[in-house]
Amino acid sequence: MKSAAENVYTQFELSVAKHPDRIALDSDKQQLSYRTLYQSVEQLAAILSEQGITQQDVVLVKLERSIEFITVVLALLRVGATYLPVSNKLNESDLSFMLQETQARFVICTDVTSLPGMGIEVLDIVDMLAQQPAKSAPGVTRSREACVYIMYTSGSTGRPKGVRVPDRAIQRLVVDSDYIQITPEDAIYMTADISFDAATFEIWGALLNGARLIIDGAEFSPTRFMRNVAVKKATIAWLTSGLFHMLGANRPEVFRPLRAILAGGDVLSSAVIRSVLNTCPDLTVINGYGPTENTTFTCCYVMDDVTLPQDNVPIGYPIRGTHIAILDDELEHVSDGESGILYAYGDGVALGYVGDRDKDNAFFYNEKISSGLIYRTGDKVKRLNGRIHFLGREDNLVKVRGYRVSMEFVTEKLYQLDYIENAFVHLIKDHAGNNALSAKVTTKKPVSSKLIKQELATMISPYMVPDIIEVKEKFSLNKNGKIAKNQLIEV
Repeated sequence: MKSAAENVYTQFELSVAKHPDRIALDSDKQQLSYRTLYQSVEQLAAILSEQGITQQDVVLVKLERSIEFITVVLALLRVGATYLPVSNKLNESDLSFMLQETQARFVICTDVTSLPGMGIEVLDIVDMLAQQPAKSAPGVTRSREACVYIMYTSGSTGRPKGVRVPDRAIQRLVVDSDYIQITPEDAIYMTADISFDAATFEIWGALLNGARLIIDGAEFSPTRFMRNVAVKKATIAWLTSGLFHMLGANRPEVFRPLRAILAGGDVLSSAVIRSVLNTCPDLTVINGYGPTENTTFTCCYVMDDVTLPQDNVPIGYPIRGTHIAILDDELEHVSDGESGILYAYGDGVALGYVGDRDKDNAFFYNEKISSGLIYRTGDKVKRLNGRIHFLGREDNLVKVRGYRVSMEFVTEKLYQLDYIENAFVHLIKDHAGNNALSAKVTTKKPVSSKLIKQELATMISPYMVPDIIEVKEKFSLNKNGKIAKNQLIEV
């Protein structure tokens, strides 16, 4: 068994020491060996230190998937800081909220003019990479409890919650893992947005194991994915359930070069998995389940043509370093076959949320079954024959493209448009059978659905914008004078 280093950065240094000449980062533009990457990181860390970034500072990173992004986050860990990754598509309202809540002191980006009036120091990554530091960055000591990154995830009110993830949680995810064994011979294909916690598996799964990280900076396309997986000789990839279903149902041969494909974010189809495994008999398919608050994966179910179930795909078993309990409303354990709420504890549990003790108290517990924090997932599950099966959410959140979305929050934002009279948001299935949002509205004046989408996109995150917005003349009402939702859903 491989023992974890003191922290994530020292684990990366072990990869450098063991595999200095192996390729660490592989993009369309360039390749960097572990040795060269380490040199770039140390140089940038010195520049960041000269800029005044110190231990425990929170630094917002607004970059695309790129070699520059990886270099930045490693350099921030080198100086003891915490990185806050955000999408380039993030709207100004959410960006301002995150900066204020985390009390971030710096932003690192490529376009310093894109953050007007934020009242925060903005650093240009291109400029910094071109500089030569006067001296090396000072040494820092990071514990396994130090916060590596803050990742925002949707809350039940729609307001995003900042999850503080420590070193130990990342090491538990990818160092000596039991659901997949990553070796220096592997190449992990990165598809996740930097603000999505699947990126944690992709980035650190590669760099903490001496493997190669293939970085595709372009927007995902099936054709590009198929070409690059083959050309770049990828061996491992992660996809949302929706993308996996789309490719698996139509082009299952796309996975043939891989030895393992991980999918998650929504329920997986056993029929699609069967089609993929029939086409790619040497492939392993892994159902990866878990909330951001327990660091990417809580449970995994590893499948081949022998272990694939005929009907519902289980979420499987807790991964190494994670423990679970299935409890009822009285916090008592339920029997096998009975449903309950999944609680997770162990090394994967986050440090809590940013800046709101009430949110911590609602989701993170100190109970007798664990010496540390326990996270209440809000997911209903049951155990059958030792395997955990996902039954659904207990609240009104739905999973769309791997993100948790509050339909009430989207509805509230629609009502903030002054021309909206009535609004109703509900869940539908798209042509591929994946979750999607649909909104039906009535308006006070003629307005196109395109305009509504455009204005809504300035107010909420891109994944929250309904795929379909239908402008109707009027809504039917039920006997209580409320919107007849069932009739709207049936239309």
